[in-house]
Amino acid sequence: MSGCEGLSISLSSDTSAFLESTNRYGSGWNGSAFLNTSFGYGSGVAAVGSPAHLTWNVEWNTTGLPAGAYTVDYFVTSSGGSQSREYRLEHASAITLSGPSGPSASVAIAPYFPQGSNYVFLCEASGLNATSYDWTFGDGSKLLGRATKDVYHTFPAAGDYAVSCVAHDGATSAQCTLGVTVAAPQSTTLSVKAPYPINGSYVLVCNTTVQAPVFDWAFGDGSKLLNVLNGDVFHTYASGNYTASCTAKNGTASVSATLPIFVASAPPQAASANLSIKPPFPMNRNAVFVCTTAGIANPTFSWTFGDGQKQSGGTSNNVWHTYASSGAYNVSCTAKNATVSAASAKTFTI
Repeated sequence: MSGCEGLSISLSSDTSAFLESTNRYGSGWNGSAFLNTSFGYGSGVAAVGSPAHLTWNVEWNTTGLPAGAYTVDYFVTSSGGSQSREYRLEHASAITLSGPSGPSASVAIAPYFPQGSNYVFLCEASGLNATSYDWTFGDGSKLLGRATKDVYHTFPAAGDYAVSCVAHDGATSAQCTLGVTVAAPQSTTLSVKAPYPINGSYVLVCNTTVQAPVFDWAFGDGSKLLNVLNGDVFHTYASGNYTASCTAKNGTASVSATLPIFVASAPPQAASANLSIKPPFPMNRNAVFVCTTAGIANPTFSWTFGDGQKQSGGTSNNVWHTYASSGAYNVSCTAKNATVSAASAKTFTI
């Protein structure tokens, strides 16, 4: 069984590789040289000097590569002054990877993961035709004899774990262990900012550990705010029961919270009536009286005019009356419906 450590590298090249160069932006050489490689497993090569006296240091991660010879194309770029120049080596350099001659394995996290504490791991085997995979996750759980190289796992808590895969082909095997740090889960809470609520109006506050979030708001009454930067919003409800929600999200995390909202109906208004005379009356012993009401739905009105005359059953809150002579009269109105009533009486000089 072989480990999954990186292979050692030897790089063979010399200045004779610079047999031909092309300068895209000008002539001459200016400043330090940096070599970058198109080698898929490389993390970069740095060199300082001029093309005639070039040395380099190789810092590739070769995890998962089998031993053997590889060919790499290089580009040398200078970055001095106001110009940037690129030089191509006419002859590629040879790289030899030396290491264990037996099979090897590597463990990696699949694209788009982790998602919270959920992971998908991939076990790549080299030097053997793997038919089964044994997994241990460092949290006490195992999955043995899996037929495919990918596996889904949820860690129970934040922490550091050693995830190990052993790939088998029936005759040989290769093992690799990957260290995984599971971050604490993201959280979001939804609350009401004091002194709200006020008359059905709320300021809702979405607190979250999601970094650089945008927010989606749903207020439970059909209205929404999407992709806003505000972590607190103002909203007014009609009476009723609602569930408000906020979702804090960025490119990698999305965490929601909900909050029940109850808005009580306004208390019923007390029944009242107020009698007045409409300007410019009284005129020539004629008057228009007005009975203004509150807290009485669809009232009917009864009137007494203080001269022995009465009127009742009308739905209009104003009435015309003509007096036989001038004087002071005690006038009243009564407004009522099936459940409540209110009256008002005043003395008017006609």
